[in-house]
Amino acid sequence: MSLRVYFHKRQKGKIVRDCISKIETLQLKGIAITIMMFHHCFLDSERYNGMSVVFTPFTETSINKLAAFFKICVGMYVFLSAYGMTCSIRNYKFSDFEKNNRRYVSYLNHRFLRLLSGYWFIFFISSLLTIFIDATRFVSVYGKGRINAVIYYILDFLGIAHLTNTPTLCGTWWYMSLALIIILLFPLLIELYKHIGIYLILFCMFVPLSLNYAIESKIPDIARWGGAVAIGICMAESNKWTKWHLSKNTLIEFITLSLGIICCFMIRKASSTAKLIWIWDSIIPVYMIYYCWRFVLKYHWAKIFIPLGKHSMNIFLFHTFIRGIWWHRWVYSFKYFGLITIMLLLVSLIVSILFEFIKEKTHWDERVIQLFQCLGDLIKN
Repeated sequence: MSLRVYFHKRQKGKIVRDCISKIETLQLKGIAITIMMFHHCFLDSERYNGMSVVFTPFTETSINKLAAFFKICVGMYVFLSAYGMTCSIRNYKFSDFEKNNRRYVSYLNHRFLRLLSGYWFIFFISSLLTIFIDATRFVSVYGKGRINAVIYYILDFLGIAHLTNTPTLCGTWWYMSLALIIILLFPLLIELYKHIGIYLILFCMFVPLSLNYAIESKIPDIARWGGAVAIGICMAESNKWTKWHLSKNTLIEFITLSLGIICCFMIRKASSTAKLIWIWDSIIPVYMIYYCWRFVLKYHWAKIFIPLGKHSMNIFLFHTFIRGIWWHRWVYSFKYFGLITIMLLLVSLIVSILFEFIKEKTHWDERVIQLFQCLGDLIKN
């Protein structure tokens, strides 16, 4: 049985949850995309420069600091992806990579196609809309040189613009490079876990950190969340996400873990701990996920995060066009910082639902698979 299945164990009449269910994963992704909207809207004052934004009852500085802290949304996605992939990879039964190349390739093909199919739809829709809304953006992004522009466009299409340090039509598409590399390395990390166990966490955390001190320069973002990947693998492999009883949600426990959130906020924003960001962005997102899993998801109103989780990838890939490129002034015209976040989230969700409707009617995913099958047959012949 897959670890993603939500199963209950009864122990002396009390229900114990051992893992994160599929529904809970969607809820947690919905929470992550919500704080990502907040992060992107209010990271700094330049994002709403010239707009009249009301931050009452808080100060603008405090909202900016909170938005900066919410960068942990990336680590939350990384952890949830690694956790889910670890569960699903069991179906491929990798025991010896040299003897299971076909399973390895099959796994990679499945994950790559699933990721790229959704990304390519957004990519082409965004390109088409850019032609009609502001065609000059292609020149401003990719440059005037035709050959270079075509090369940059292809690299952007492949989702590796951030990896190759080349221009991209949308800045938030940098995550595609991270996601593709995680998929590529994932079976190898699973195999490494079998040999070193929980020490995989230390390996993925401190290798990038050591390199950072060694070369005295910034490590690319793709190495920043390795620890979150490793923690996700270890939690799923051990099948012991938690042993907390649902009946033990005491006030003392809530206060203690809430104080932990405040400590995480203070640690991450402190300049003295900036060089340890690789550690904080691995641990703090997982702590936040556990906190939400423990104290938020049990309420019925938390179900509102399920549709946001289902559409989180589309929202992530497209919302920057709404907020920062095409309709910037309209988004911030809602004046109040909370309302701005809600409206951006709502509009992005509606657009994503429309995208999924179009994909379903055009059989987009099936056609992408068929295209790759045809290309595979041509290569074999």
